Amino acid sequence: MMAFAPWQALLDGLGWVVAQFYEFVPNYGVTIILLTIAIRVVLLPLGIRQVRSMQHMQIVQPKVKQIQQKFKGNKQRQQEETMKLYKEYGVNPFSGCWPVLLQFPILIAMYSVLRFPQHPIHIPEDSELYSVITVQIPPVASPADVPTEPGDPSGTSFLGMNLLCSATQAGNADSALGDRITVGGEAVDISYPVDCGNDAVDRIPYYVFAVLMFGTTFYQQRQMQKAQPPGAANPQQQAILKIMPIMFGVFGIFAWVPACTREHCRFKKRKPWF
Repeated sequence: MMAFAPWQALLDGLGWVVAQFYEFVPNYGVTIILLTIAIRVVLLPLGIRQVRSMQHMQIVQPKVKQIQQKFKGNKQRQQEETMKLYKEYGVNPFSGCWPVLLQFPILIAMYSVLRFPQHPIHIPEDSELYSVITVQIPPVASPADVPTEPGDPSGTSFLGMNLLCSATQAGNADSALGDRITVGGEAVDISYPVDCGNDAVDRIPYYVFAVLMFGTTFYQQRQMQKAQPPGAANPQQQAILKIMPIMFGVFGIFAWVPACTREHCRFKKRKPWF
């Protein structure tokens, strides 16, 4: 629980950045793209360090093989001498994993800020982005206050997609976003009707983007593997690089919002793990 307040402060700060991007370019999809680019720029020094580490690995790899041959029957001595060599040349054999692993908390933070409904909301209330979101998901005090018809999705639309909807909801005219509010000290499940399209054609952009996300992530990890000399990457690192594209693809399709309809919402509010 000690990390709860700093984490919330981080989410509020990220929400402020998102709102500022939306003020600059009032398009929710472009806002998310700009946020992604900004995060990549922040991670750029780590990426440069990773490339340099790979270059150093290529230099020391022949020496590592010499150590392996010299101490062929002594694994402990091999490790000791190899670590000395890495230290001498400033090589970190695990540096290739860090840019990948650091994407997890960043994705969690982005998900927490961009997923709606959310409590507390991390977008500043005086921002234009807050206005276009609450048109579709207004704050309510009781189930009687929930709108019966979807709000205007134009403020969160991008290339034919309402970005408040998931790929599993696209094309379903009865889609809804699940939420839980407290009424009289008791938790009550509600659902907001949301415009996610009316037919199967409306699903195409979602799946196109999911495939692009899988493909670009796979290409990126593949290039990282090719940049390393044979035997330089450890098995754990190789496993992470192979699994990441699959995880991102599944996340993009299923993990955005809970699947609901206006008549029935299978939403279950979970206590935040953070």
